[in-house]
Amino acid sequence: MVDEFLWSRYRIKSPLVSRRQQPTIVSTASGVQFSLGEAPDLSVLNLHDGVDAALDPSDATLTGTNTRLVRGSLAWDSAAKTMALVKTGGPLEADTYTLTLFSRVDGWKTAAGALLDGDNNGIPGGDFVRMFTVAPTTARVVSIPDFSRGATSTAGQSVNLSYDNGNPGVPVTISDGSGVMAVDFDVVYNPALIDFASTFFGVLPASWTTTVNLVSSGRMRLSLTGTTTLGSGPQTITRLLASIPANAPYGASDLVRIEGLKVITQAGGATPVASIGDAGLHKAIFVGDTNADGLYTAQDAGWTAGVRVGSYTGFDAHSWTDPAIVADVNQNAGLDGLDSSWISRKGLSPTLQPEIPNLPAGSITTVAGVDPTIAADLKVLARPGQTVQVPLRITDSALGLFGVDTFFGFDTNLLDVANGLNAGNVLLAGMFAAETGWSIDSFNDDATGTVRISAYRASPSVSTQGQIANVAFTVKANAPSGEVPI
Repeated sequence: MVDEFLWSRYRIKSPLVSRRQQPTIVSTASGVQFSLGEAPDLSVLNLHDGVDAALDPSDATLTGTNTRLVRGSLAWDSAAKTMALVKTGGPLEADTYTLTLFSRVDGWKTAAGALLDGDNNGIPGGDFVRMFTVAPTTARVVSIPDFSRGATSTAGQSVNLSYDNGNPGVPVTISDGSGVMAVDFDVVYNPALIDFASTFFGVLPASWTTTVNLVSSGRMRLSLTGTTTLGSGPQTITRLLASIPANAPYGASDLVRIEGLKVITQAGGATPVASIGDAGLHKAIFVGDTNADGLYTAQDAGWTAGVRVGSYTGFDAHSWTDPAIVADVNQNAGLDGLDSSWISRKGLSPTLQPEIPNLPAGSITTVAGVDPTIAADLKVLARPGQTVQVPLRITDSALGLFGVDTFFGFDTNLLDVANGLNAGNVLLAGMFAAETGWSIDSFNDDATGTVRISAYRASPSVSTQGQIANVAFTVKANAPSGEVPI
């Protein structure tokens, strides 16, 4: 489908004039693209609203008559001046869709501030509204998933998007393998954000072979052929080995597209059957890093929980991107309590939750956040062999706090703790226990004498000073009299 709309511009001390840019609207398998003759002000656009005080309504919506609001992400192509609104998790279903671009000062406008004249009446400020229809189809769909993986200044995060038997890489799937004898396609990507090797990890039947050719930087060509057909139903046809290059711009995103697709079936002979290539969105961040600070923290877990319960629709640091792409670390096509738990535990120790790749060495540009002071009670009395509770307190203010990450050490010659993850010696207490909604994880290493704690909440704390947790220690039977610092 093709359509057009206008930008309106002001000239200093002149009447309002309109300049026809002749952009186009094109529906695709994965969503809709709209090309603009002049770049919009990207800094004010968003699809999803996070925890900041300002209410940020979506600047673009795609709604189906039957499928309702389409969950998706924005991706900007600066060279082509094209914006894509990409559906998460597969192609658009058969339906009649309405695309709306909202013209307002914090919506669709030029960098110079000219508002979108979406209704083409010569007056700035009209929303652009167009409808298009996706017809029912039996075409085979070959898809690349949506995912997040990022890099530091020195190294990239590992790219392993499937947990089944530890298989590496980015899976490429076909919606129905019945009778399929060959699949040919190009993978087109941005090499500044992700690099696909000229090798692959095969998952096809033994009778199939794969030929791979790195045609150019950002384009890889694959030809998969077999002497027997694929099985019926959805099939994984290959996994693309990939890496994230060092210094990939943190927070950027791009579409990994399938082009030149041909699917050959036994019944169709040499003539390709109808097929659709479904693009995947790659977000260049560490999966689960909801606040874009380059770490796994309790705040990440808390914000994930907030989206899950509907307190907000996304993450302010990733307002163009579906929050499921950012934080669905257990890869079940949505956010749930397990995502928050896994992110929290990964922040405690890189040895926990191996499903989430470890953070690579190096650094990214980080952002500041709430930084309360946490302290233990100055003196807790105990005798040898006794188990005591050591209170932890916030001594200044917890206002606005979504999460707490802290760790401390102790003398293993004098004190013992229960070893391992959530061993029962760290419990919520005081104002965090009274302020409902807090979750807590802990990881104790009795050999090295460290305790790490991560507590998180779906909405900001309204408390100030007070106790947040108790940590149980056992004084060793042979401990001499005196003070033991922690």
